[in-house]
Amino acid sequence: YNKYDMLLIENPQFMRTMLNTRGTSFTQNNKSIFTLMNREEVLNNIDADPIIYHVANQANQRFCIENIFKSLNKLLLDSVASEFYFTLDFFNLKNDQNKVVFGGVFKLTINFTMETIKNLINSSFDCVGLLLIILINEKNKKNFNSRGLSLLDFYFEQINMTVWPRFEAIFELHLNSVKQMQAKPFKILEKT
Repeated sequence: YNKYDMLLIENPQFMRTMLNTRGTSFTQNNKSIFTLMNREEVLNNIDADPIIYHVANQANQRFCIENIFKSLNKLLLDSVASEFYFTLDFFNLKNDQNKVVFGGVFKLTINFTMETIKNLINSSFDCVGLLLIILINEKNKKNFNSRGLSLLDFYFEQINMTVWPRFEAIFELHLNSVKQMQAKPFKILEKT
């Protein structure tokens, strides 16, 4: 998605009705910009295997933003959980002590992941993808907390604080595109 993929745009020549989806499983019937394209399935497959870059690259696969986010988070959360339990057992620490040790071990990894996600989100114009990221983040937080791990609550909150403003900005662009549109250019386009 790009900045011209709004509900309505001033110059109809920039309006796309179909996404460029080479190398994906989208059919001609379900790759419209205004279709969900079964993207909501990412919520049902939250524990699916993450994307393996070199395999996806060889197959010339492309992914929507929510799939990239889900995959990146799956790798991070699985690593965090296993390392947290490992440091807990290895150093024979209590939970609070382990959080301090664990924070030192994973601080740079979490910061790098957060920066990567911020760059991904800030360059996106995909309103549906951003909404799915919000829902994935909420599911991840519930799953993580249900395992008795609350050490990444700050991370989940940072994701929310990054995604919500971008989602609101993109949604506002869609609303403004409808509010400010004049019908005359589209009547001319319809005649041609």
